[in-house]
Amino acid sequence: MEIKERMKLKNVLVLFAVLGAGSAWADLKPDIIDCNPKKAARNAAMEATVGVSGRCDPGKVAENTKENVVDDAKDTVDKVTDAKPAPLNRDKGKLRPDKD
Repeated sequence: MEIKERMKLKNVLVLFAVLGAGSAWADLKPDIIDCNPKKAARNAAMEATVGVSGRCDPGKVAENTKENVVDDAKDTVDKVTDAKPAPLNRDKGKLRPDKD
């Protein structure tokens, strides 16, 4: 019985460790992946002085900026197409609220 209990305890601990590692990675991921002009400039300066640079370069910044603009445009289009006009309000003599 003692060996089975240890195995169950070990499995539970491994499960918690895996779940904790996943949430820690989710917290770090945006910082690692996020590539902005400031990081690109810092990496270029490091490349010029030390000879080693990070993963962020001007091409990646341009790609991320393009993706952000496309995503923002799609979100705006979705908001406009999903917006429904206010129903007619016949009691007050207004067609739509605040549209007299």
